Amino acid sequence: MFKDKDWHVQIGAAPTELDDLMAASGNSLPDDYLSFLSMSNGGEGPLSIDPLNLVLDDAAFVAETMRAGTFATFFPGLIVIGSNGAGEAIAFDFRRGEANGIVYFDVTNSDLSESIQPLAASFTELMSLVNPREA
Repeated sequence: MFKDKDWHVQIGAAPTELDDLMAASGNSLPDDYLSFLSMSNGGEGPLSIDPLNLVLDDAAFVAETMRAGTFATFFPGLIVIGSNGAGEAIAFDFRRGEANGIVYFDVTNSDLSESIQPLAASFTELMSLVNPREA
């Protein structure tokens, strides 16, 4: 999955971290995302489209953020998994009750109709948007 991608790989998440993340999310996170975390527990790489950069949080941080309700009040139905590193969060969109793609949004604008922008239909598609490694 990382071959030929400009992705800064992290050590994979421990099974206990993935179990904790699944418990915090109510087992609703997509399998491709969980599988990815087992290989790279977070990481960073440039994207070929806006928001131009992907900084994935590690499993423990995502679980902690969900439990704390950090985004739940102003951004209900969004499970934040990272950011672009500059004020825009990247999240799974659960506003319809199940994962409905990945979006990004300005964390300073709680007007969801203005703030939320579609990014990818799935986590696998999101990772396909990571730029290739330069030779």
